[in-house]
Amino acid sequence: MSDQLLGDAKVYSLPGTLFTGISGPHEQSVLSAPVKVYPNPTASEVTVEIPWTTRFTSADMAFFNSVGELVLTQAITVTGQRINIAPLAAGEYSYRVSMDGQQVNAGKLTKL
Repeated sequence: MSDQLLGDAKVYSLPGTLFTGISGPHEQSVLSAPVKVYPNPTASEVTVEIPWTTRFTSADMAFFNSVGELVLTQAITVTGQRINIAPLAAGEYSYRVSMDGQQVNAGKLTKL
């Protein structure tokens, strides 16, 4: 595994590592409101809005390329946080938003 730091984010290169955990029902019921990830598509940044509750103490967002490799992860510390995805190549990415290690949202994002 190789990684590099980009501000507070880490960009990962994990050849042959597949992420298969985002298929299936999403566990949004643990939150009082849906997680919002926008704009989509985007060329440089995404904004993540999470309905924080006292039940959760940490959150993160992970991005996976088209073959399931983890390519970027970012801690989320405030609602409305912007995540720089400019270093990622143009294409389709899957993402996962987790709070205290529990997946609360997943989806697809187009990087221009």
